[in-house]
Amino acid sequence: MAGLAALDWINLMAYQDMSQATAMLDYWLARGATPEQINLGMAAGWNAPLGTDPNFAAQKTEAAIDAGLGGVMLFRTDLPGSDAMMQSVNLT
Repeated sequence: MAGLAALDWINLMAYQDMSQATAMLDYWLARGATPEQINLGMAAGWNAPLGTDPNFAAQKTEAAIDAGLGGVMLFRTDLPGSDAMMQSVNLT
């Protein structure tokens, strides 16, 4: 898609599990997005208990690093448990 070149980044709002995130990532890569354009999203409180699980946050951060993605994107950092999630991302 020629339009993808005009985008600085794509935030993948994949909050359910890693299989959802992988499917979304594969979708955009197959359409010509570069890994560097893609940020893998996570949200505190979404799909509890995964939404605030520091281990799940670390898993998603490691997946973003391993895939050479642009980074991770945090949505809803104002809910209980989000501090642990943000710390996990920072330490990964």
